[in-house]
Amino acid sequence: MKIDGNSIYTPVTQKTQQSVTQGMMRKDDFLKLFLTSLQYQDPSNAMDMNQMMNQMSQLSLMEQVQNMTKSIETFSNAVQSNAIEGGMKFLGKEVEAASESGEVIVGTVDQIRLSGGSIQLVIGDQIISMQQVISVKNKIEK
Repeated sequence: MKIDGNSIYTPVTQKTQQSVTQGMMRKDDFLKLFLTSLQYQDPSNAMDMNQMMNQMSQLSLMEQVQNMTKSIETFSNAVQSNAIEGGMKFLGKEVEAASESGEVIVGTVDQIRLSGGSIQLVIGDQIISMQQVISVKNKIEK
């Protein structure tokens, strides 16, 4: 503890600062608080078993939600990676596609982009989605 003029403050650790910054309790913080409350409870007025079970189920639920969030992030990254890999098959190939106005676009795919979760093929100055592709053929060098 340090004294600075008339104020007293305790140095804040980086982990505590992150918890405060995020504004939410992590499962480790919850467990520490729960165990501390058990340690310092009044033996003549012990915590109700129903309360204890509710708090433990909240801890379990919080952990399950965190695990599900991690799984969804992993799945999302895999889907984006697979989409780009699928688009890579079009690079350097001659593509015939129908534009939104009905015009037929023919050209070599120069670039692949991911925009809004969908793959876009760049042919010269034209941008088309993979759903607009009518045919694909290998570009034959002469």
